[in-house]
Amino acid sequence: MVDAGWMALSRARGTANQQRDFGYRQPCRLDGTPFAGFTVIGANQEHGIIAAEIG
Repeated sequence: MVDAGWMALSRARGTANQQRDFGYRQPCRLDGTPFAGFTVIGANQEHGIIAAEIG
């Protein structure tokens, strides 16, 4: 989980129609470097849900 809800993460699925769908967002470090192998798969008002990619 991440302490950021749908208002912070936005429910806009901007990558849904692209070759790679990153869900609600792609988790990154403070410097903007992506955490490889993880994606935000859901969000509610209070928090987001991050999952490891399988495969």
